Amino acid sequence: MKHTLALTILPLLVALANCSGNGGQWGSDDSTPTDDGGATDDGTTPGDDAAPPPPPSNAPLATGLSVTGVAVDQAVEVNVVKNGAPVTKNAPIVAGRRGVVRVFVNPSSAFSHSLTGVLTLHTAGSDHVYTASLTPKSASSDSSFSSTFNFSVDAAGFGTDTTFLVQIKDPKGSGSGDSSAQFPTSGTPTSLGVQASGSLKIKVIPIHFSQGGGTPATGAIDINAYQSIVMSLYPVTDVTITVGSTYTYTGSIPDSQDNNSGWDYLLSKIQQQRAADPTPDVYYYGAFAPTSSFASYCGNGCIAGLSGIPSSPSNYSQKASIGLVYGGDSFDQTATGQTMAHEVGHGHGREHSPTNYSVQGCSQPSGIDPSYPYANGAIGVWGYNLSNAGPVDPSQYFDIMGYCAYDWISDYTYKALFSWIAADNGADMIVSSTPVSYRMISVKADGSLENVSDPFPVYGPVTGDARTVTFDDSGVTRTVTGYFTPFDHVGGGTIMVKDVPRFTAAKVRVDGQIVKLAK
Repeated sequence: MKHTLALTILPLLVALANCSGNGGQWGSDDSTPTDDGGATDDGTTPGDDAAPPPPPSNAPLATGLSVTGVAVDQAVEVNVVKNGAPVTKNAPIVAGRRGVVRVFVNPSSAFSHSLTGVLTLHTAGSDHVYTASLTPKSASSDSSFSSTFNFSVDAAGFGTDTTFLVQIKDPKGSGSGDSSAQFPTSGTPTSLGVQASGSLKIKVIPIHFSQGGGTPATGAIDINAYQSIVMSLYPVTDVTITVGSTYTYTGSIPDSQDNNSGWDYLLSKIQQQRAADPTPDVYYYGAFAPTSSFASYCGNGCIAGLSGIPSSPSNYSQKASIGLVYGGDSFDQTATGQTMAHEVGHGHGREHSPTNYSVQGCSQPSGIDPSYPYANGAIGVWGYNLSNAGPVDPSQYFDIMGYCAYDWISDYTYKALFSWIAADNGADMIVSSTPVSYRMISVKADGSLENVSDPFPVYGPVTGDARTVTFDDSGVTRTVTGYFTPFDHVGGGTIMVKDVPRFTAAKVRVDGQIVKLAK
């Protein structure tokens, strides 16, 4: 995959007010511990009747009912069992991330009384037991959360060693019941197949424009709101957002409608800061507020962000993005949080999902992922927003990597982010303690070259399309290889080339073309 840059272009402001993914905090689990170290369901998840009492130990399995499916919802619905049999998961179940387990049943006839579902997760040597109640009337369906047994599972319930057993018990039943009312039908717990990803680290760099502009909202209340939105979407155990030192930018303030008004130069400054940071798994986010409010800058739609798209987690210098950061109310926090989630997604190697103008509230990006599996950038499967305890309808919501007002995340994007984040948190992400000095050459949309930057330190490897770069100082030449990173939207790109210290006053040529210094 080439390294590219991607712009976020937000649709109409009114449409943005309807975005999903906002509100709530991912704090400690609010379930009530049981004697075995697990938790009981608090009865608030959709589909539960009144919170049931713990089932009597001698309650039999239900008769005339079978467990047909098991799914785990931590952001997207991940199928574990369908039609009574295990299936290949459409996305990962994430260790250390709370979620909702849905159990699908098919009764042979409608029940007139409540049954008790018991979910036992064995994790880290302990049983975590959760209960939920339901009066089954007909077969469960994906679209009806009130038709399934729903168990709220705390983060500690999901581990890479977790096994599970689901049993549907009938407090009014007699005998032993039907083995089909449990999964596995043998009554022996089986692996849930949970995987570890790790955490996501974002460092926000507030940008101050010397020519004016507003102040980005980076106080604790607003940062917590952005964190909640990103956390609700990303397949991670936690999201940590820190705020770095303010960067004063002397260039022009990027125009809300003009791709060529300095967006690339502003991003390049944040990229250079990121390149000088030896921490391999932190994502820089240049936060700026060109005007006093989101509405005054983006009232009729606008460019909201720009990012690099690195080709692998080891390309540390490209883990940098910029975007509008406004807060103070839920609307501006939502717009900011979703822009951040989108741009940091590009920083995780994601291209755009194929949304388009044929769908109300959507527009069409360039740089589309050719492998995206769902038409019009739809999320494809049911989701669940744990921030506000609500299901997300795949017929109404679109992938966060597209340009739509109703944003959630597809299982396709969720799975891809998981793989990248797991690599970010892997033991192989080790950087040399000694940086290498690089310069950055700007490439304009027409292919002309200008503005060789001052040297800056870079940790980690630099990759891209190879270019021959020649430094010429009074007839003495030195030829090295530079690496070109194209821009996704604005044309042109940048070339990263190792510094040649003796050639500070040199003419620079790339593939024979002279680099002009910007005035």
